Amino acid sequence: MTSRERILTALNHQVSDRVPVDFSGHRSSGIAAMAYARLREFLGLPRKPIRVYDPVQQLAIVDEDVLTRFRVDTIELGRAFAREDHWWTEWTLPDGTPCLMPVWAKPEWVADEWVLRSARTGRVIAQMPDGVWYFEQAHFPFLEHEDLDQLEAEFSECMWSAVASPPGPIVAGPDGAERLAAGARQFPAESDFFKVIISRQDTVLDFCDIGQKHIDDTRIKADIIDQTFDDPEIGCGSSSASHLLQDVDR
Repeated sequence: MTSRERILTALNHQVSDRVPVDFSGHRSSGIAAMAYARLREFLGLPRKPIRVYDPVQQLAIVDEDVLTRFRVDTIELGRAFAREDHWWTEWTLPDGTPCLMPVWAKPEWVADEWVLRSARTGRVIAQMPDGVWYFEQAHFPFLEHEDLDQLEAEFSECMWSAVASPPGPIVAGPDGAERLAAGARQFPAESDFFKVIISRQDTVLDFCDIGQKHIDDTRIKADIIDQTFDDPEIGCGSSSASHLLQDVDR
């Protein structure tokens, strides 16, 4: 079985050739960048730049040699984007390990701590004091006054929605869903991983049966989703799209 076949079999409550393995296909199964550097060293693998795709939680992109070593079946679709060096900038992890951060989310050192700012207002929305291993939310938009008419605008002021992982701004804007689908089709053809779509760009998120899907303007264009999920190289059928659309409607 290919990884895709194995996971689809398991999702259909059928018996696959072995138990599918997920490692870094989603943030919940990711690995801290500091731990990942040590894992590569422990396994005797060559040194590679540590790319931190989730600046908030300091999670690393897991390279294909590690995925192969542990017979991993999933791969996060965001790694199909921001492959060029100009999307990354140098930074240093709390333990001194050199790493690369997305250029749109490089931390600043201010008053004895690292901070991340809102791209819209410049406000500090996340902070990581010296000695801490990940960022904590520093601004809570509705803490003192709730104004749901400003909900969409306040996404840019909340750490969890404002600090984007790849593809980040690459799929921002009104045609972002189309660029996301196009990028998915450019994913290495030789890979038979089960591709998980996750994004945290500008708006609300919802879950479908293969992960998190970018939702543009809190809605999903049915034609884009159907086109994406029906592609055998990307998804698992339009039934997933229909299910996701129903969830969004609710």
